[in-house]
Amino acid sequence: MNIIRFIMAGCIMGMLGACASNTVATYEPDNSDALNIMHAAGIDSNLKDTEVPKDTISSITDSAGYGFAMAASGYKAPIPGVSSSQMAGMNFTAWLFSPTADSARNSLFAWVPKDIAGDNAIDSLADILLEAASKAAKELGYDPEISIPKNKTGTYLLMTRPGDEYCEKGSKYSCMIAFGLREAQKLKEAPDFVGTVGANSFFDPSERSYSFFTFNKEYVGFNELELLVTTSKHLPKWVYFYVAPKNVRFNELDKMKIPAVVNQGKLLYFVKPASS
Repeated sequence: MNIIRFIMAGCIMGMLGACASNTVATYEPDNSDALNIMHAAGIDSNLKDTEVPKDTISSITDSAGYGFAMAASGYKAPIPGVSSSQMAGMNFTAWLFSPTADSARNSLFAWVPKDIAGDNAIDSLADILLEAASKAAKELGYDPEISIPKNKTGTYLLMTRPGDEYCEKGSKYSCMIAFGLREAQKLKEAPDFVGTVGANSFFDPSERSYSFFTFNKEYVGFNELELLVTTSKHLPKWVYFYVAPKNVRFNELDKMKIPAVVNQGKLLYFVKPASS
Protein backbone atom coordinates (compact mmCIF):
# COMPACT_ATOMS: atom_id res chain seq x y z
CA MET A 1 0.00 0.00 0.00
CA ASN A 2 1.18 3.54 -0.80
CA ILE A 3 0.35 4.66 2.71
CA ILE A 4 2.85 2.23 4.21
CA ARG A 5 5.67 3.45 1.99
CA PHE A 6 4.79 6.98 3.06
CA ILE A 7 4.89 6.04 6.75
CA MET A 8 8.20 4.25 6.48
CA ALA A 9 9.77 7.07 4.44
CA GLY A 10 8.69 9.56 7.08
CA CYS A 11 10.18 7.44 9.83
CA ILE A 12 13.52 7.16 8.03
CA MET A 13 13.61 10.93 7.63
CA GLY A 14 12.86 11.22 11.35
CA MET A 15 15.93 9.19 12.24
CA LEU A 16 18.06 11.61 10.22
CA GLY A 17 16.61 14.72 11.86
CA ALA A 18 18.11 17.28 14.15
CA CYS A 19 18.12 17.07 17.93
CA ALA A 20 15.39 18.72 19.95
CA SER A 21 16.05 21.73 22.12
CA ASN A 22 15.95 21.22 25.89
CA THR A 23 14.57 24.75 26.40
CA VAL A 24 11.47 24.45 28.59
CA ALA A 25 8.54 26.63 27.57
CA THR A 26 6.55 28.66 30.08
CA TYR A 27 2.81 29.28 29.86
CA GLU A 28 1.85 32.68 28.46
CA PRO A 29 -1.55 33.70 29.88
CA ASP A 30 -2.19 36.17 27.03
CA ASN A 31 -2.11 33.31 24.49
CA SER A 32 -4.61 30.51 23.91
CA ASP A 33 -4.02 27.02 25.26
CA ALA A 34 -3.52 25.88 21.66
CA LEU A 35 -0.77 28.41 20.98
CA ASN A 36 0.94 27.65 24.28
CA ILE A 37 0.95 23.92 23.51
CA MET A 38 2.33 24.49 20.01
CA HIS A 39 5.04 26.78 21.38
CA ALA A 40 6.00 24.11 23.90
CA ALA A 41 6.23 21.61 21.04
CA GLY A 42 8.38 23.99 19.00
CA ILE A 43 6.13 24.12 15.95
CA ASP A 44 4.32 27.44 16.29
CA SER A 45 5.76 28.91 13.07
CA ASN A 46 3.22 31.24 11.41
CA LEU A 47 0.53 30.38 13.96
CA LYS A 48 -1.25 33.12 15.86
CA ASP A 49 -4.38 33.62 17.91
CA THR A 50 -7.49 35.27 16.55
CA GLU A 51 -9.39 37.60 18.85
CA VAL A 52 -13.09 36.85 19.31
CA PRO A 53 -15.77 38.66 21.35
CA LYS A 54 -15.37 37.94 25.05
CA ASP A 55 -18.96 36.75 25.40
CA THR A 56 -18.42 34.03 22.79
CA ILE A 57 -15.20 32.45 24.03
CA SER A 58 -16.92 29.96 26.37
CA SER A 59 -19.40 28.84 23.72
CA ILE A 60 -16.59 28.28 21.23
CA THR A 61 -14.26 26.39 23.52
CA ASP A 62 -16.98 24.35 25.24
CA SER A 63 -19.18 23.57 22.23
CA ALA A 64 -19.68 19.91 21.41
CA GLY A 65 -19.22 18.55 17.92
CA TYR A 66 -17.47 20.41 15.14
CA GLY A 67 -19.76 23.39 14.59
CA PHE A 68 -17.09 25.99 15.25
CA ALA A 69 -14.50 24.14 13.18
CA MET A 70 -16.91 24.02 10.24
CA ALA A 71 -18.12 27.60 10.65
CA ALA A 72 -14.58 28.94 10.84
CA SER A 73 -13.73 26.91 7.75
CA GLY A 74 -16.44 28.70 5.78
CA TYR A 75 -19.33 26.25 6.09
CA LYS A 76 -22.77 26.97 7.47
CA ALA A 77 -22.80 25.47 10.92
CA PRO A 78 -24.58 26.97 13.96
CA ILE A 79 -22.71 27.19 17.25
CA PRO A 80 -24.78 26.90 20.45
CA GLY A 81 -24.73 30.21 22.34
CA VAL A 82 -23.32 32.26 19.47
CA SER A 83 -25.66 34.49 17.48
CA SER A 84 -25.46 35.22 13.77
CA SER A 85 -24.26 38.77 14.46
CA GLN A 86 -21.52 37.49 16.76
CA MET A 87 -20.47 34.99 14.12
CA ALA A 88 -20.23 37.81 11.59
CA GLY A 89 -17.94 39.75 13.91
CA MET A 90 -15.34 37.01 14.16
CA ASN A 91 -12.25 37.43 12.04
CA PHE A 92 -12.00 33.90 10.64
CA THR A 93 -9.96 35.07 7.67
CA ALA A 94 -6.92 35.34 9.93
CA TRP A 95 -6.76 31.53 9.90
CA LEU A 96 -7.21 30.94 6.21
CA PHE A 97 -3.54 31.08 5.43
CA SER A 98 -1.00 28.73 3.93
CA PRO A 99 1.57 28.17 6.68
CA THR A 100 5.01 26.91 5.82
CA ALA A 101 7.25 24.22 7.26
CA ASP A 102 6.17 22.49 10.44
CA SER A 103 2.82 24.27 10.88
CA ALA A 104 1.66 23.18 7.40
CA ARG A 105 1.54 19.46 8.14
CA ASN A 106 -0.35 17.17 10.47
CA SER A 107 1.75 15.98 13.36
CA LEU A 108 1.58 14.26 16.72
CA PHE A 109 3.74 14.92 19.72
CA ALA A 110 4.00 13.55 23.22
CA TRP A 111 5.90 14.03 26.44
CA VAL A 112 6.13 10.45 27.71
CA PRO A 113 6.75 9.77 31.43
CA LYS A 114 9.82 7.69 32.18
CA ASP A 115 7.87 4.85 33.79
CA ILE A 116 5.72 4.48 30.65
CA ALA A 117 8.45 5.01 28.04
CA GLY A 118 10.51 2.18 29.50
CA ASP A 119 13.33 0.87 27.35
CA ASN A 120 11.56 1.62 24.04
CA ALA A 121 9.50 4.80 23.92
CA ILE A 122 8.38 4.18 20.31
CA ASP A 123 6.89 0.78 21.12
CA SER A 124 5.19 2.16 24.22
CA LEU A 125 3.61 5.12 22.43
CA ALA A 126 2.61 3.00 19.41
CA ASP A 127 0.75 0.60 21.70
CA ILE A 128 -1.04 3.50 23.40
CA LEU A 129 -2.05 5.07 20.07
CA LEU A 130 -3.29 1.81 18.54
CA GLU A 131 -5.31 0.90 21.62
CA ALA A 132 -6.93 4.36 21.65
CA ALA A 133 -7.68 4.23 17.90
CA SER A 134 -9.20 0.76 18.28
CA LYS A 135 -11.52 2.00 21.03
CA ALA A 136 -12.47 5.00 18.89
CA ALA A 137 -13.23 2.81 15.86
CA LYS A 138 -15.51 0.57 17.92
CA GLU A 139 -17.21 3.61 19.44
CA LEU A 140 -17.96 4.89 15.93
CA GLY A 141 -19.31 1.54 14.75
CA TYR A 142 -16.29 0.13 12.92
CA ASP A 143 -14.47 -3.17 13.31
CA PRO A 144 -10.79 -2.35 13.92
CA GLU A 145 -7.83 -4.37 12.68
CA ILE A 146 -4.33 -3.40 13.83
CA SER A 147 -1.40 -3.76 11.45
CA ILE A 148 2.31 -3.39 12.22
CA PRO A 149 4.13 -3.78 8.86
CA LYS A 150 7.73 -4.12 10.07
CA ASN A 151 8.13 -2.42 13.39
CA LYS A 152 6.21 0.07 15.48
CA THR A 153 7.76 3.14 13.86
CA GLY A 154 5.00 2.74 11.27
CA THR A 155 1.62 1.30 12.29
CA TYR A 156 -1.95 1.64 11.14
CA LEU A 157 -5.48 0.69 12.02
CA LEU A 158 -7.81 -0.59 9.31
CA MET A 159 -11.54 -0.07 9.87
CA THR A 160 -14.40 -2.02 8.29
CA ARG A 161 -18.14 -1.67 8.68
CA PRO A 162 -20.78 -3.91 7.06
CA GLY A 163 -22.89 -2.07 4.49
CA ASP A 164 -20.50 0.88 4.30
CA GLU A 165 -19.83 1.78 0.67
CA TYR A 166 -16.17 2.46 1.32
CA CYS A 167 -15.35 0.73 4.59
CA GLU A 168 -16.98 -2.62 3.89
CA LYS A 169 -14.56 -5.54 4.14
CA GLY A 170 -12.98 -6.26 0.77
CA SER A 171 -13.54 -2.73 -0.54
CA LYS A 172 -10.85 -1.35 -2.85
CA TYR A 173 -10.61 1.59 -0.46
CA SER A 174 -9.03 1.43 2.97
CA CYS A 175 -10.65 3.28 5.85
CA MET A 176 -7.78 3.79 8.21
CA ILE A 177 -5.68 5.95 10.46
CA ALA A 178 -1.90 5.55 10.44
CA PHE A 179 0.87 6.69 12.78
CA GLY A 180 4.52 7.33 11.95
CA LEU A 181 6.82 7.66 14.96
CA ARG A 182 10.37 8.97 15.03
CA GLU A 183 12.96 8.43 17.75
CA ALA A 184 12.13 10.27 20.96
CA GLN A 185 14.45 12.96 22.26
CA LYS A 186 15.67 12.68 25.83
CA LEU A 187 14.63 15.53 28.12
CA LYS A 188 15.81 16.78 31.47
CA GLU A 189 12.38 18.23 32.17
CA ALA A 190 9.09 19.03 30.43
CA PRO A 191 6.84 22.12 30.51
CA ASP A 192 4.64 22.01 33.58
CA PHE A 193 1.39 22.59 31.64
CA VAL A 194 1.47 19.73 29.11
CA GLY A 195 -0.06 17.12 31.41
CA THR A 196 2.88 14.98 32.47
CA VAL A 197 5.16 14.44 35.42
CA GLY A 198 8.60 12.95 35.08
CA ALA A 199 8.70 12.99 31.28
CA ASN A 200 12.06 12.04 29.84
CA SER A 201 11.07 11.21 26.23
CA PHE A 202 9.71 13.80 23.81
CA PHE A 203 8.36 12.89 20.38
CA ASP A 204 9.42 16.02 18.57
CA PRO A 205 7.32 17.25 15.61
CA SER A 206 9.86 19.85 14.49
CA GLU A 207 11.14 20.31 10.95
CA ARG A 208 12.60 17.26 9.13
CA SER A 209 12.33 15.11 12.21
CA TYR A 210 8.72 14.60 13.26
CA SER A 211 6.02 12.13 14.19
CA PHE A 212 2.66 12.26 12.47
CA PHE A 213 -0.79 10.81 11.86
CA THR A 214 -2.30 10.38 8.44
CA PHE A 215 -5.25 8.88 6.57
CA ASN A 216 -5.52 7.07 3.27
CA LYS A 217 -5.48 9.89 0.72
CA GLU A 218 -7.22 7.66 -1.83
CA TYR A 219 -10.30 7.55 0.40
CA VAL A 220 -12.23 10.70 1.28
CA GLY A 221 -15.58 9.54 2.64
CA PHE A 222 -15.54 9.34 6.42
CA ASN A 223 -15.15 12.09 9.02
CA GLU A 224 -11.42 12.06 9.72
CA LEU A 225 -11.73 14.78 12.36
CA GLU A 226 -14.32 12.78 14.27
CA LEU A 227 -12.06 9.73 14.33
CA LEU A 228 -9.10 11.83 15.47
CA VAL A 229 -11.05 13.53 18.26
CA THR A 230 -12.59 10.24 19.41
CA THR A 231 -9.17 8.59 19.44
CA SER A 232 -7.82 11.42 21.58
CA LYS A 233 -10.53 10.75 24.18
CA HIS A 234 -8.74 7.51 25.01
CA LEU A 235 -5.22 8.99 25.15
CA PRO A 236 -3.29 10.43 28.10
CA LYS A 237 -3.16 14.20 28.54
CA TRP A 238 0.45 14.29 27.31
CA VAL A 239 -0.37 13.11 23.76
CA TYR A 240 -1.40 15.79 21.24
CA PHE A 241 -2.48 15.92 17.60
CA TYR A 242 -1.95 19.05 15.53
CA VAL A 243 -4.37 19.47 12.62
CA ALA A 244 -2.89 21.66 9.89
CA PRO A 245 -5.15 23.76 7.62
CA LYS A 246 -6.72 21.84 4.71
CA ASN A 247 -5.24 18.51 5.82
CA VAL A 248 -8.16 16.75 7.54
CA ARG A 249 -11.63 16.07 6.12
CA PHE A 250 -15.12 16.41 7.55
CA ASN A 251 -16.59 14.35 4.73
CA GLU A 252 -16.15 13.53 1.07
CA LEU A 253 -16.11 17.16 -0.04
CA ASP A 254 -15.15 19.41 2.86
CA LYS A 255 -11.81 19.94 4.58
CA MET A 256 -11.10 21.71 7.83
CA LYS A 257 -9.46 24.96 6.79
CA ILE A 258 -8.25 26.20 10.16
CA PRO A 259 -5.51 24.87 12.45
CA ALA A 260 -6.37 23.22 15.76
CA VAL A 261 -4.86 21.08 18.50
CA VAL A 262 -6.70 17.89 19.51
CA ASN A 263 -6.31 16.66 23.06
CA GLN A 264 -8.40 14.28 25.18
CA GLY A 265 -11.55 14.59 23.12
CA LYS A 266 -11.37 18.36 22.74
CA LEU A 267 -10.54 20.69 19.89
CA LEU A 268 -8.30 23.49 21.11
CA TYR A 269 -8.64 26.50 18.84
CA PHE A 270 -6.32 29.44 18.35
CA VAL A 271 -8.74 31.93 19.86
CA LYS A 272 -8.53 34.42 22.70
CA PRO A 273 -10.89 37.07 24.07
CA ALA A 274 -10.69 40.44 22.37
CA SER A 275 -9.01 43.08 24.49
CA SER A 276 -11.35 45.81 25.64
